[in-house]
Amino acid sequence: MADLFKEILPDINHGHTNLIRTGEMNEAEYGRSCFIINRALSMNIDTILYVNEMNANWQLDPLLQYDYYINSLRKKKRWSKWAKATVPSSDLELIKEYYNYNEQKAREVLDLLSGSEIQKLRLKLSKGGTDDNGISKKTKCR
Repeated sequence: MADLFKEILPDINHGHTNLIRTGEMNEAEYGRSCFIINRALSMNIDTILYVNEMNANWQLDPLLQYDYYINSLRKKKRWSKWAKATVPSSDLELIKEYYNYNEQKAREVLDLLSGSEIQKLRLKLSKGGTDDNGISKKTKCR
């Protein structure tokens, strides 16, 4: 079985030996990892349009997709980091709870609010009790 990141992607990017036609990999192996290959190639600016074309023609056989990449992409060593989700901040959770917004809307509002406004929201949503350090929270009554 061919390794995706050590054999298949390097062959598409800069090897161009066509592992399926040489018999080193069968078509089913490539077919199982088409989505990951498309995702990995979409991280590069010079391959994104080719990947978009393959996403539009998802019904093609894996051999045809592999041949398309081998014959369309220029030989180049492409190194890119995978996009990762960001950890939601406590301020974002605060805005989502106070305004009852979804993730995207809360991110937009977070950029608009100042630090003092976020602190006011924090005080309004304070439920009393103790914080993480075991210190009693005091809220001002207004």
